[in-house]
Amino acid sequence: MNPVLTNPGNVMKHPIVFLLSLVLFLGHLAHSQSDSAAFFIKIVNQSRETVHFHILDQKDSSVEAGREIGFRQKVFSGYFPFYFSLYIGEPSPDSKSKVLCILSDTISREIRVSQTGSIFFASDHSEKLLEYYNDHKTEANFQALSDSIVDSNPDDIASAGIIKIGYCQYDIETKDILTRYNKLSKNVKESLAGKNISKYIEGRTRLQEEKIFADFSLEDSSHSMISLSGTKSKYVLLDFWFSRCGPCIASFPDLTKLYQRTDRGQFQVIGLSVDGRNQADLWKSTLAALHLPWINLHDMDYKVCNEYSVGIFPTKILLDQDRRIIKIDPSISDLEKILHL
Repeated sequence: MNPVLTNPGNVMKHPIVFLLSLVLFLGHLAHSQSDSAAFFIKIVNQSRETVHFHILDQKDSSVEAGREIGFRQKVFSGYFPFYFSLYIGEPSPDSKSKVLCILSDTISREIRVSQTGSIFFASDHSEKLLEYYNDHKTEANFQALSDSIVDSNPDDIASAGIIKIGYCQYDIETKDILTRYNKLSKNVKESLAGKNISKYIEGRTRLQEEKIFADFSLEDSSHSMISLSGTKSKYVLLDFWFSRCGPCIASFPDLTKLYQRTDRGQFQVIGLSVDGRNQADLWKSTLAALHLPWINLHDMDYKVCNEYSVGIFPTKILLDQDRRIIKIDPSISDLEKILHL
């Protein structure tokens, strides 16, 4: 499952589904505490209904009817481009909504909701181009539409944004993403969005069979640090997932049955949740409800996820005792054959 655009044509019609899934994907992009930008956001609600909004991996917020709020938003450079999702009234497929495409980290933003519920947002040219792409893409046409815009606008930062959201979040061959990236001008490649594409390609080249998976250490639900190198087993299955991923949850019962048929010297599973730092409580409650029997770690800052550009969930990676990648997304049948069950 791609958590961002499972069905681009339909997901845009349901602001809640889009909001939850897109936020998760954007969290996977690289960032560091020293590499960030901040800009001012103001929301003016002149309508008679409450306006709800969501930005990055923060909790939902709202602005009551007839009120306005302003706040300074810190954004790590790895998050560009990103979306600011806003809808009016109670959440439903018919809610009035707008997904704002934000490419620049240098200007203030004002979102105004009129008395009739219309949503106005001052976008620059590049952001309007990116918004046009999102409003017109479908599952069937996204590649043709992406190529058309990128080919016509190689010197526009929107083209980098379109490659990032139109290719890097689909299961597209790395070489095909690189082909599109090489069409961009030097200036666009050096933009935040351009650099993020380059980082994504680097991660994808690391995620290949026969390559050694780098060691890592992450916290479990008890805040104990667990490392990959400290996990002694002939085979280790890394399982990238998040709490609101239906296919991730659906894969657990069969994996649990297989896990219970093996001993830990033979086979171990390490679940790596990419629920964000602000979703730690959700992750822990999900673990408690599911009773997953294997090692469960919280990749809350997307450290491992980003290192290997994992953007499709669930993603399962089977390693041998030398931590060499044997197979990506093995089926239960594949695992049974490898484990001689």
